[in-house]
Amino acid sequence: ARSQKMSSNWQKKITKNMTEENLEEIERPWRKLYVVCAKLPFTVIWDEESSEMSYERDPFEANLAEILAAEIADGKVRGPLGVKPEEVVLVGAPVVRRASDRSLISVYEDKLQHDLDSFLREEMKVVPVFPPPGRDRFADLVIFPLFHYTPPSMETGIGLYDWDGYELVNESFKTVVLSVYRPGDLVFIHDYPLMLLPKLLRKERPDICIGIYIHCVFPSSEVYRILPQREELLRGVLSSNVIGFHNFQYVRHFLTASTRILGCECSASGIEACEDAGGTLTK
Repeated sequence: ARSQKMSSNWQKKITKNMTEENLEEIERPWRKLYVVCAKLPFTVIWDEESSEMSYERDPFEANLAEILAAEIADGKVRGPLGVKPEEVVLVGAPVVRRASDRSLISVYEDKLQHDLDSFLREEMKVVPVFPPPGRDRFADLVIFPLFHYTPPSMETGIGLYDWDGYELVNESFKTVVLSVYRPGDLVFIHDYPLMLLPKLLRKERPDICIGIYIHCVFPSSEVYRILPQREELLRGVLSSNVIGFHNFQYVRHFLTASTRILGCECSASGIEACEDAGGTLTK
């Protein structure tokens, strides 16, 4: 998908150099395509005795970066003016297990985190994120069930889960993405754990190109409005340039929620996002 916004520098250079035959000297859009996921699609295996690291692929987890890289190579995905992105880079939190007993490691000591960061960047060519441990419950225990029409019970309640943790996780992703982002890059965010991330990025870089794809159900507005944080999540997603859903029913639910909850104007060409959602025209 092509973003509505490119950097102002790129727009100026295109205007100035449109008649030149050699476009190689122009600063390209889509220098890199960052695919941002809550979890990396493989498991790192750490040997405590030797400190060596290896990895195992999850056969049920798609590597979106590899899929997009293959489609780019086939010419199915291109940037503005038909320019291909130079590189597709995966960004996400690692899943790490001990080699001895396969137990999950959720809290990293400083040395392990340093070694893990080096292994993932140098060997796996991905950008790791280390969100605060144990602070990701809101996404899986509130958003996911509610989006599938299963509101929390009276015994548990929405308020018992960690909204502050959800914000902290999204903040940690924002910090990492901005540390590698350069003008002309595209950020492609995936799924409900990172619905605040587009707005956080837009606040720091107003000209950034952002896409987000929600891989799960988006419920009807009557169900969605049960969430106390319904406005914050909508504003977060609406700070993207492009939003993707599985089917038109989910699109319609999202449009209805944006209109009824935020008062956004929706049309066939997109959503006129409110000012505090970045003021973008979102497709």
